[in-house]
Amino acid sequence: MYVIDLGDQNGANICFNNGNGNWDSRNGANYRVGNGKYAVENGNIVSIG
Repeated sequence: MYVIDLGDQNGANICFNNGNGNWDSRNGANYRVGNGKYAVENGNIVSIG
């Protein structure tokens, strides 16, 4: 589990690395998450609460 302290912000842009130098950034668009809890499921970010 990773925790991102957003401070007074309402979201974050994120991307993933497979550990071998390959980035998954949705073709440069990155992923956007708001406040809350999320999981990565089948290549998608889903809200879990």
